[in-house]
Amino acid sequence: MKFILTLLIILPLFASANSDLITISNVNLEQTRTGMYSLKGIATNVSDTPLGSVFITYSTYNKGVKVEESPDVVSTLNPGERWEFEIILTKPFDNYKLQEIKVF
Repeated sequence: MKFILTLLIILPLFASANSDLITISNVNLEQTRTGMYSLKGIATNVSDTPLGSVFITYSTYNKGVKVEESPDVVSTLNPGERWEFEIILTKPFDNYKLQEIKVF
C-alpha cells in the first residue's frame, strides 16, 4: 500500500513540467456542421524520447469567466512525431487559451 501512495504523489509532479517536451502550433478554430466549435492544432514531440499519454487541454472563457476546460489525448508520441489534436467546444465563449500540457 505504501508503494502505491508514493506513486500517486510523484506522478503529478512529473506531469506538470512538459513545456520543453511538446510544442503547439497551427491552432485554428472552426465551426462544425452542428454549430459547435472545434479547436485543432499540431502538437510535436521535440524531445529525444517517446512520450506516453500526452494530454492537451484548452480552457474557454465568456466575459472573463472560465466556462469549459476540454482535453484531447494521444497514447504515444515518438520523438519528432506530430499529432493533430482536436478539441470540441460545447459552451458559448469569447476567448480561449492553452491551459496545460501533461505527459504521463
